[in-house]
Amino acid sequence: MSRRAAALGAAGLTVLAVMMTWPIAAQLHTHLPLHPDAALTVWIVTWVARTLPTAPTRLFQGNIFHPAPDALGYSEHMLGALPVTLPAYWVTGDPIFTHQVLVLATFVLSAIAMAALVRFWTGSDIGAFVGGALFAFARWRLGHLHWVQVLLTFYAPLVVLFSSRYLRDGRSRDLFGGGACLLGQLLSSYALCYPMCAALAVFWPVHALVLRAPFRRVLALLAVTIAVGGALAFVSAPVMRVKEHGAIDVDPAWSGAVALRNGLPLSAWFDPQASQFPGYVSYGLALVGLVLLLDGRVARGWPVPGRALAVSLLAFAAPLVVLGLGPGAATALVWLWNHVPGLRFYRIFDRFGHLVSLPIAALGGVAVAALDQRARSTGRAWLGWAAGLLLVAVFCWEVRAGWLMVPVALPPVYDWLQAQEPGPVLEIPAGVFGGLLGPRIVDQAYVLWSAWHGRPLVNGYSGYMPAGYPLVLGLAAELPGEEPLGTLQRLTGVRWLVVHLASLTPGERSRWQEAGTPVVRFGDDVVYAVAPVTEDWSARYGRPLADTTLAGHPITILGSADVAEVRSKDPGSLPAGATTPISVTVRNLGTQRWPALSTDPSRQVALAVDWQPVASANPPAGPIVLPLPRDLAPGETAVVNAVIATPRMRGRYDLVAEVRQGETPVRIAGGRDARVAVDVFEPR
Repeated sequence: MSRRAAALGAAGLTVLAVMMTWPIAAQLHTHLPLHPDAALTVWIVTWVARTLPTAPTRLFQGNIFHPAPDALGYSEHMLGALPVTLPAYWVTGDPIFTHQVLVLATFVLSAIAMAALVRFWTGSDIGAFVGGALFAFARWRLGHLHWVQVLLTFYAPLVVLFSSRYLRDGRSRDLFGGGACLLGQLLSSYALCYPMCAALAVFWPVHALVLRAPFRRVLALLAVTIAVGGALAFVSAPVMRVKEHGAIDVDPAWSGAVALRNGLPLSAWFDPQASQFPGYVSYGLALVGLVLLLDGRVARGWPVPGRALAVSLLAFAAPLVVLGLGPGAATALVWLWNHVPGLRFYRIFDRFGHLVSLPIAALGGVAVAALDQRARSTGRAWLGWAAGLLLVAVFCWEVRAGWLMVPVALPPVYDWLQAQEPGPVLEIPAGVFGGLLGPRIVDQAYVLWSAWHGRPLVNGYSGYMPAGYPLVLGLAAELPGEEPLGTLQRLTGVRWLVVHLASLTPGERSRWQEAGTPVVRFGDDVVYAVAPVTEDWSARYGRPLADTTLAGHPITILGSADVAEVRSKDPGSLPAGATTPISVTVRNLGTQRWPALSTDPSRQVALAVDWQPVASANPPAGPIVLPLPRDLAPGETAVVNAVIATPRMRGRYDLVAEVRQGETPVRIAGGRDARVAVDVFEPR
């Protein structure tokens, strides 16, 4: 292929990428996909691009989840995207531009890389163009603009290209080129790391066998892979450290037994409504390409014989389809999930199916290359191009997708914050996927804004979180109380409280409006300064011990001799479906210190509050768990002030408060004031 043809093909694929992802190219500085994970990926690409050139030893010490170490390890790091993100960030300094340029680049570069692979195997320019389009605009890619980490596939075709060429010719530059691209792919996304390794583990030996490559070339590929694996393990050490120190899954649904998890059923590959369904054009072309390769005649003169190429591409796809079924599909898969390092943390099994688009696109390119070859042999070269471009147009029409892009503008409070003395920031309300007042996701916005202000942020948003973070969220919900604030200061060193009054319920807002004079106000965003404390518990927060609370006290198991006194303040009559402040006084009448600041939910002593209907057979909705502000020694008293949701149905309720260690209630002395009768009325 001439340089001119290569340039024209790359330009054509770039224009097609802009069209298929429109209006991203027109909104690079201003808009993001409407999805909370987009905020996280903006923070990741910004943090990595900003920190790696200036403070590489602090790369994993992200500023979220402060003061937990290795905060970048709670999610992807996307180091393989640096060739795109590093210049984009340092030219503009704009986090949104950096992220959106990367999203667009994944389509362009994936198309060009796939085109290079098909061109090597077939020698056809139009076959390469069609193969690049089929791979770059696969349906699953167009549905995942908010997960840029899974769009980072542009190294994968180059790994296959270099390794295929090395197994055929044995040139060392292809060996090292394949190793470099493999490292780039594995560093781009853990979500695609396991699928890529699984596909290559079958593809390479099969491809070497059908090419009759010398065994020493297979050994050389293995040696390079081991070196790449060592580099990946070195980079991944912080990721494994956070798992070892009790990182917990944000979504409890993913924390079940591995053996019970199911993935992508085989029927999804034939369901036009499923995101993994490649589309009729892709399937049709891939089937034609497979038949032609198995026939063998079409590939005469190609670098790889037809049947060898067909078998190799099927070998690439087979492990991805099988592993996509999830460990619940077979006992052998359960064994893999339990014994392959890190695989048990792999949660979304559909992603194994994503890279099946590579052999499908290659086979589609083969089909068009065969048509092009036939057209040229009859003196009608234009026919191959016309048919190929028509097929691309029909394919793009079939897989076209729409998505919501939302404008993003930095609130003025963060410009002010950036100019103040350094110090950790806690934003209120805090929460991930739920809270005392029902589901609300607010932390992702704070993570996004931290990409600009750069201050240590106590809040965080990711797939995993520190073991102590649920406790921090619970204490934050009890602010502006003095005791929970003191505990938060010791745990996190918080210096600034940024309170977003517009995001609070009326009950919460009234408490903050009585909290004193803020340092500054920007509309409904107010900032309070927090005085420093001398005690520092941050080391225990970052590396919690199994037998010690975050305050440094031994974790004890309470027994029958441990007694609590609970007194609830009567809130009076309340409207249904609203919120209400409550105040509960708790006293330890036992002989052991209560481990209230334990990060183990089964051993943590906390206050559980429940609405129990008096004249109804309907069971209560479930207790609201409120953390105690400190480990409570025998004879000590703590007051828990919080805002909770009232029942949605009018009627007579008992507001019941009890102390629990995990799910086990602690015996209450007397108990008269632990149950308060409340009338809930229908609001007008």
